[in-house]
Amino acid sequence: MKILPKNSGFKVPNNYFEKLPERVNDKINQNTFIPKNQGFTVPNDYFKSVYENVVTKISAAEEVKIVKLNLSKRKYYLAIAVVAVLLFFASIISNLTTSTTLSFQDIANSEIENYFNKTDFNFSTYDLAQMLPIEDMEIEVTDIIDTKINEEQIINYLESSTGIDIQELYKEDYE
Repeated sequence: MKILPKNSGFKVPNNYFEKLPERVNDKINQNTFIPKNQGFTVPNDYFKSVYENVVTKISAAEEVKIVKLNLSKRKYYLAIAVVAVLLFFASIISNLTTSTTLSFQDIANSEIENYFNKTDFNFSTYDLAQMLPIEDMEIEVTDIIDTKINEEQIINYLESSTGIDIQELYKEDYE
């Protein structure tokens, strides 16, 4: 507040605010706020003669030349539309009468693999084992695994994962 100068450059006349309500009331009583003449005037008999003026201006306007459409072009477009609709319906009917039956052999193996990879069936391995009976399948271990596994490798794997000596079990069965 110290930065602002005390003299702003504006002065109010003496007794201005004391005499203000009196001056406002005097102006209201004089009706000088609302002008008596609005500034908008309508010529005499304007609304009586406006209809006649409009009608005379419309009738005095030049006649516009009307160009008729060429009917041969119209018939040409109509014929094209009819032929297009007939071809459309003919193609639908021919597709309905010609039925192609697809077999399982028509589907590519990659499409089947993509379907199973992208579709989540929420089946556990137990559910899959119940749905696919092994007796009906002719699957060899070599169909699933590319490498050959001999009996000795299987025994070594089972002994290392279970901790049971399988050769001892064979000996007990034969004794």
